[in-house]
Amino acid sequence: MKLLKGLIVWLSIFSWSTTLSSQIYLQLERSGWTETIRFYEGDYLQFKLKEFPKTWRSEEILSIKPEENILVFEDNFYNINQIHSIRINKNWAKAIGPKLMLFSAAWFTYGGIATLASGEGGYKMSSNEIVIGGIIASVGFFIKTLFSKKKFKLNKRKRLRIMDLRMNVNNP
Repeated sequence: MKLLKGLIVWLSIFSWSTTLSSQIYLQLERSGWTETIRFYEGDYLQFKLKEFPKTWRSEEILSIKPEENILVFEDNFYNINQIHSIRINKNWAKAIGPKLMLFSAAWFTYGGIATLASGEGGYKMSSNEIVIGGIIASVGFFIKTLFSKKKFKLNKRKRLRIMDLRMNVNNP
């Protein structure tokens, strides 16, 4: 029984320790902002390289090497100075935009069904209701397309930096 309790305690401590944030991460800093954006190993990074400034790449960060300023991906590795731009997905816009368009589709569907089911003298979907459905659909579309991604062109005001917060007790 003691062995079982010890095993349970050990497994819970081990599983808790693996969920902690890494001490090495990539940080996007912006001049004038106290808030930074962090990328850890296992995160997907959307970026453009300076040698290919028109091509967006989306790759998983497998490893971050702070000594060489290198990000290791599945098929290649890049120095952070080779990165031209970063793109961040805004989850709130990706969630709200499609839901508004879905609401508009349901609005038109139920209005159309009610119009067809009521017959000649019954309910008829008015032009105001059609305008409301169209406005909701267009707002959802614009939120999804315009606000779902934020692009950062790296320059002297916006830069990438690898942060290494590990403590080395061997060196004095």
